[in-house]
Amino acid sequence: MAEFTGSLASYSARWSFFTYLGAIAIGTGLLALPAARAPAQPPLTLVDAAFTATSACCVTGLTVRSTVEDFSPFGQGVILVLIQLGGLGIMTITTLLLFQIGGEATVRQRAVIAETLGIKSAQGLRQLALMVFVVVLSAELIGFLLLTAATWGSREPLEVIW
Repeated sequence: MAEFTGSLASYSARWSFFTYLGAIAIGTGLLALPAARAPAQPPLTLVDAAFTATSACCVTGLTVRSTVEDFSPFGQGVILVLIQLGGLGIMTITTLLLFQIGGEATVRQRAVIAETLGIKSAQGLRQLALMVFVVVLSAELIGFLLLTAATWGSREPLEVIW
């Protein structure tokens, strides 16, 4: 087992796979909770929860149940976070966290991250990850503001914002 887990850091494809698998597993568990479904809705099966979590993480957006009608705000929030993780890329977020929390990465870790992100050099990973994060969140903020302005007054303010 130690040999396998040690190889996760050496092979970016394995690391990416298990990072996504972990996010999907956590999302599946959270979506299967009773708190994730709207009142008076039947429980979500484990298969449906796994499908929804996988679809959200992989940015396809397919669901077997209506997100608005069948999920509570908690369940909708879980789906939103999974979509955000998938959209930004778990690797980009992991890279940012590595540099912000853990300081400097080893040469091997930088090489694995650079290979996963498809860049030729491990130099500039922090700037790349930060740039991706800022650009995506800026675009989302602009979209949020435009949609909020366009639908303001059609519903309750908190409902429009959500």
